[in-house]
Amino acid sequence: MKKELKDYVTTIPDFPQKGIMFRDITSVIDDADGLQLAINSMQDLVKDIDFDVVVGAESRGFVFGTPIAYNLHKPMVLIRRCTRIPSNRARKS
Repeated sequence: MKKELKDYVTTIPDFPQKGIMFRDITSVIDDADGLQLAINSMQDLVKDIDFDVVVGAESRGFVFGTPIAYNLHKPMVLIRRCTRIPSNRARKS
């Protein structure tokens, strides 16, 4: 039986609080078949879209966007919250 992407995702009920179903993607990344299925599935979603750049929001966007950008020979732009790393202004001071 062929696995679907949802079969690779671990669900942790009531985390971080009661009533929330936490979806852990670590189990997707830990499995070569799961990772390949995830990348191929996402890449297939954009196959008919003309675009110049792949943009990934931290941190899952970095994990999944980078191989898609590589496969499609596109540049990868990382999007971070401004509080995560020092700004360019702070580094120049």
